[in-house]
Amino acid sequence: MPTGRVISLPNYGKVKCGKITKAESCSVEVENYFGIPFAKPPIGKLRFSAPQRAEPWAGILCEKSVKKIPLQSVGSLNLSSNFRISKNIFSQKNATEDCLYLSIYAPSIRKSHPLPVMVWFYGGSFQMGPSVKFDATALAAMNEVIVVVPNYRVGIFGFLSLGHETECKGNMGLLDQLESLKWVKENIEYFGGDKNNVTIFGESAGGISVHMHMMSPLSAGYFHKAISHSGTANMPAVFAPPVNDQQRIVTKLLESLNIKETDPSLVLHQLQNLPADQLVDYNAVQFRFGWYPTFDNHFFKTSPEMATVAKVPFLLGCNSDEGGWLMALTTPNFISGLSKQEFSHYARILLRKYDKYLMQTIDYNKALPVLIMSLYGRMMGDCIFVNRIIQTSQANSDKGVDTFLYFMSHPPLHKHARLPDHIGTDHADDIPFTFGLPFLPNSLKSGYRFSADEAKLSKNMMTFFTNFAKTGNPNKPLPLETEWPLYNSESRKHVEFTVPSIKVGSNLGQDKLHLYNKKLAKL
Repeated sequence: MPTGRVISLPNYGKVKCGKITKAESCSVEVENYFGIPFAKPPIGKLRFSAPQRAEPWAGILCEKSVKKIPLQSVGSLNLSSNFRISKNIFSQKNATEDCLYLSIYAPSIRKSHPLPVMVWFYGGSFQMGPSVKFDATALAAMNEVIVVVPNYRVGIFGFLSLGHETECKGNMGLLDQLESLKWVKENIEYFGGDKNNVTIFGESAGGISVHMHMMSPLSAGYFHKAISHSGTANMPAVFAPPVNDQQRIVTKLLESLNIKETDPSLVLHQLQNLPADQLVDYNAVQFRFGWYPTFDNHFFKTSPEMATVAKVPFLLGCNSDEGGWLMALTTPNFISGLSKQEFSHYARILLRKYDKYLMQTIDYNKALPVLIMSLYGRMMGDCIFVNRIIQTSQANSDKGVDTFLYFMSHPPLHKHARLPDHIGTDHADDIPFTFGLPFLPNSLKSGYRFSADEAKLSKNMMTFFTNFAKTGNPNKPLPLETEWPLYNSESRKHVEFTVPSIKVGSNLGQDKLHLYNKKLAKL
């Protein structure tokens, strides 16, 4: 395929490849298409509304980079000084409400058959997360898949709900994702993709989104396999507050904005006419983590607990120290460690009902404060992430869904945030490996460094994930040294991503699972 080829989309217009990229030690070039609109700009009267089909454009659309990201508030995280995240990860540059665009990474190879398609939903607690973070060059080039990365609305713009019986039902961000899947089904064949072989994958909030699409009748038929990294729909209230919490937050918002109307239509009209920056400011200062998916009687016809899960092959997993970043955000003494008293205080907050058993798991007369901190971090990660992912694996497997579970235990040489040594494999540490960052040229690595063993691990992880995208089985068509077993509630087998070689394990977290399920209250 020639450099800079032009694709004609019958119902929209023409789009030209904006950039050609390559992975190291790989001859396949990747065509990068940026800034393709998949919905109308959600501005003015379309703010807080479900996305609407994109309109045709004149001329040839050609962007050389991601130019627009969702309007969001980095301040909503209230980052502590201990959590020094890379500056380029959550930049506000080019942040705008007019954000519903997608990027396509298509290998420049001629095939007699269309290529499998993988659609990535980014994480960010549903509050932030631009698609610009994820360069899929290596994933596409080395594995002969087409990768699509759409933006979706986050924070107040993506998840404000005035009630499921109103015009503003919420879940606009999830509906944006669905609209991108509809666009893929309609258009991906013109880029060489197979509309009948689409895998959705995502991390954290993106992984939760993947699981939620498996539960929504609206999403049925728009994807055929699913991969969730560190995120499932059954995660605790930190990701999905109860309805009364949503109502409380909305009430506080309206009071802060001096909106006295009670009719939801009039409230919506006033909110649609406010400057976007004013809403972002309140989102940052007042609510921090405040806007999430909620029951809307539209995307969700029933609660996630009661929903029927689509019987598509499901691959999911988590990391050994998922709680590291949360400790950094919530714990003042994150670097130096915790005393016994501080551990007791934070554990009570985390677990709500406290059990003396937990205090007996460590010898405080011998343990260093950093080790106590490490225990707390593991507890936090286990409660919020690991436990829920194991529960989901068991539930889906029991319902006849082909389920594959992974656990990443290798602490990367270079982390996405500067964290103390007692934090192992933190939340999102697997994503650079999933996207093949070790094989990107230095200009695209964002400062990451990798060892030879880590490069091998990344290559094997990509092969597993793209095998799954191609066939629904991570072991085919390209065999690896380690065979990934199906997960079921009897054998409970999983693969462990580590170096120098990937391992097969069993009974992941079963000892803690009993404790958290039986001894402690639901979070």
